[in-house]
Amino acid sequence: MTQHPYFEVDVPIRSTETPGLEGVHVFTGWADNRAGAVKAAHEVYDAARAAAEAGREIPHDRPDGWSACGYRPGWELDWPAATAGPWRSPYSWLNSKSPTQPVRDEREILGMDSVLHTTGRFGPRTLLITAAAVPLTGWAVHVTVLLKQLADKEKDPLTGLLRRDAYTARGRRLLARHGDDTVVVMVDADHFKQINDTMGHPAGDAVLAAFGTRLSAWAGPRASVGRLGGDEFAVVLELKAGRRAHRLEQLVHMLHTPVTLDDGRTVNVGASVGAAAPAAVGSDDLSVLQRAADAALYDGKHSGRAVLATRQHVTLPSINGRRAGRPGTAVWGQAA
Repeated sequence: MTQHPYFEVDVPIRSTETPGLEGVHVFTGWADNRAGAVKAAHEVYDAARAAAEAGREIPHDRPDGWSACGYRPGWELDWPAATAGPWRSPYSWLNSKSPTQPVRDEREILGMDSVLHTTGRFGPRTLLITAAAVPLTGWAVHVTVLLKQLADKEKDPLTGLLRRDAYTARGRRLLARHGDDTVVVMVDADHFKQINDTMGHPAGDAVLAAFGTRLSAWAGPRASVGRLGGDEFAVVLELKAGRRAHRLEQLVHMLHTPVTLDDGRTVNVGASVGAAAPAAVGSDDLSVLQRAADAALYDGKHSGRAVLATRQHVTLPSINGRRAGRPGTAVWGQAA
């Protein structure tokens, strides 16, 4: 008897109780094709919901391996936006290459417009495991704990973005995979110290969290999005030359959208953006591309536009991979 492929189905979800809180429900099991996988996932979710609402035990006896480990009320699943693809390993959704194929534009799945106004702190791929019939002894039982441990190690707790080491490792993989179609983007929040001084550090934290969410929404789940420290962010993503100008303009617009705080106050925000591509600067080394993008960022500082780096930006003096003279580089230079 032929064994059917083992699939993973990712379904975008949003909280019905906390506006702006989003994530992904993950289901796994055997199926003939993607459509069959999504159908099976939908069926086991509906069965789990019906059982939970009726006070019955959630069923776990489907012969095709699909089952729900539990049911979480208060979440709405966006089934038309579900994605499905071959499941590869227990860590497939943590790797830079997603095993699924999107059925809609990534920006639609992430809900870009609603994300702009979020006040919650969450990652772009907050995973809620509801079906884990994985043929590995003991893994399904411990997956939630394991995922939390990995996320705590790799993610910045404030923004949900990757820490520097995780961002760098993933960014290098993207550069190796996509070559000249890759872009490195550097982002600095404008007047961030003034926000902290005049509105308080909680307001500054909210701005940083909002920037993290916006960058993740803009870049999509396959990108490497990191917080390098303070109000400095970096993104590595696949972005073909013909779309770069428009997409960078879109990013600048997103980062200039005011942030609404939990207490109702509004913070006017802005950011400076620089970008570098391998062909434009003559290197596919991540450190070189970051240095060029950082220099381009300062060429357009407070201008309200993104600047694409050229080979000239690579030749500017730098300290520890950042443009010499920017805040903090003199101290880093002494320490080095």
